[in-house]
Amino acid sequence: MNKHSKTGNTLVVGVDIHPHVIRMVKVLRTEAKRPRILAWRTHSLAQPLQTENESYSRILAEELQSFLEDASVFEVWTTLQAQQVRTFHLQLPKMDSKQLGAAVFWAVKRENPFEESEWVLDYEVVTSGDEEKAPVTHITAYLASRQHLDQTRDLFNQAGFPLSGISLPMSAFNNFIRSGWIDAEPAPVAVSITDMDATQVGLSHLGFTALTRNIPAGLNQMSEAADKALVDAPLNREIMDWISGVSDEASDAGQSGAITDKYYIDALRRPLERLARHVEQTIEFFHRNHKTPGSVDTVYTFGLVATNKAIRDYLNQRLDVDIIPFDPMAPAFIAEDSQVPEKAEERIPYNLALGLALSAPDQTINFLHTFKDRQTAQRHQLIGRITLISTAAVLAISAVCGFWQYQILAGFKTERKALEQTVSGFDPRVSETVLRDTATELQQRQRELKAAAERHQASALIVEISNLVPAGIVLTEISFGQPRAQSRNRSQSADGSIRIQGLIERTDQATDSVLALYTSSLRSSPLITQVDIDEELRNAERRSETHNYFTIRIVPTTGFMPSSG
Repeated sequence: MNKHSKTGNTLVVGVDIHPHVIRMVKVLRTEAKRPRILAWRTHSLAQPLQTENESYSRILAEELQSFLEDASVFEVWTTLQAQQVRTFHLQLPKMDSKQLGAAVFWAVKRENPFEESEWVLDYEVVTSGDEEKAPVTHITAYLASRQHLDQTRDLFNQAGFPLSGISLPMSAFNNFIRSGWIDAEPAPVAVSITDMDATQVGLSHLGFTALTRNIPAGLNQMSEAADKALVDAPLNREIMDWISGVSDEASDAGQSGAITDKYYIDALRRPLERLARHVEQTIEFFHRNHKTPGSVDTVYTFGLVATNKAIRDYLNQRLDVDIIPFDPMAPAFIAEDSQVPEKAEERIPYNLALGLALSAPDQTINFLHTFKDRQTAQRHQLIGRITLISTAAVLAISAVCGFWQYQILAGFKTERKALEQTVSGFDPRVSETVLRDTATELQQRQRELKAAAERHQASALIVEISNLVPAGIVLTEISFGQPRAQSRNRSQSADGSIRIQGLIERTDQATDSVLALYTSSLRSSPLITQVDIDEELRNAERRSETHNYFTIRIVPTTGFMPSSG
């Protein structure tokens, strides 16, 4: 199960597979300190098998199951062989990282046309600096055969352990520098990596592959050369064991007696000479095309022939650089609580498997998660960050609004509590007797007010009638009810009306207008509801030379009518 632990610690297994041997290293990768080696194991196959063989996947499944024990969270990494990958060293103008992927893609396609259905592209930035003419970026790009990738992935899927990554031997070496396992040297480092069908010479600078070149001088080619050169040669398996350093001494074979290291070296002289020339040319080419501090004075052996002392001694005599077996499990490099083999000859064969176990998704070439996948992941990460920031902003605004509403509600609660305390001082309970007594008092007060109003109504009306008299009118009589002489029956003397009699002085102005003004003022009074003129001014009997007589009948608002005028 390829997952990451919630604690930040990750169990990683590096698997180095070959037809005749399987090597595994288990590492606990932590965020706080150097990775810790937990276990290592080598399984030598009784008979070499191709990795496509079903028996090989069954053996791999058994070994991984036993090696991982009951672990449920882990990563599994392995590598392709050098001849299964094409390498391109590019120099591109400095540009934005978002445009670099497309530029690398078209640069590789222009140099070596390929179909994406058959090949998988990935790359890493080696250096980005100012050259003499223009700023350039050094890129190492890789084209991996999709067929070999599918075969390797299917092998582990059939074994029941899906891969987290498929990398390269040179990237495995770089992992030692990128992870801090060993200190990065300012000068470049050369590495000779031998696998089954090729030997790769690479230059590593600050944990990145600056240059690689391959020659057909792998374990199979060396074994075939020794088999042809030696008389009464031993079995091919014994030759492979000697070349790869599994056997400490030369084997005895046939009737020719003991076959010593010298005989093997003599038999391997041609492939070894080719390898030596290849190392020299690679280092010279690197110095001509890269400006880096220092020079290459050390070549680390890495891979299947790393522990063969006789081959290292021959190359040391042939070259002007030191040939040193790479031993990353040496006590100087490992954590105190790590467990490693005691002898260097036993530790060195694990250098490739350990380098794979140090792989990290954001640092190591991974053909299962290429630059396109990383760009997609970065876009998703950016979208996720924007979403997170937006959500945080909305939550912050909601929190502010919530706090504001809380403050308002708290104020309301305080006011309500104060009102409740105020109201609690009053006794709202009222008895029926109190209500009855209060109603009686109100009724008595109402009767008193009505009687007082009736007593003063006549005076109020007389004052109102007198105040409204305009200039030119003189009142002669105000009587309540009709006069007895004019009443035809007794009921007419109590009709509730008031009779006003007066006279109008004759002037140049019309007398009708003065009377009209007076009647209009009476009608506007709130104490009077009705005004009528009982006798017309045209009545000749009531006229004189200086005055006109009039009679007005009014009805009070209250309808009060005293018994006499």
